[in-house]
Amino acid sequence: MTTQNVTGVLNCSSGFKIPLSATITDGTEVALTTDISYTVTAQNIGDFAPGRTVVSGLITAGANMSYCYILRKGLILALVPWAVK
Repeated sequence: MTTQNVTGVLNCSSGFKIPLSATITDGTEVALTTDISYTVTAQNIGDFAPGRTVVSGLITAGANMSYCYILRKGLILALVPWAVK
């Protein structure tokens, strides 16, 4: 198994952008957190930007990415587009 550097951004209706980054091992499912280059600590999106409305986004990975979605209270709210770097 290899690890992938996964990065991305979620855009909010107010114009606010949420930077995302994580190193993920192939075959695992994890929650992406904020990029510590822009935020002091890695945080879940709901903790970092409570009350914001996500309207679009893009997530990129080196390879082997199957899906990306926004989950809230156990329900998938939206699929997020993804791409291979």
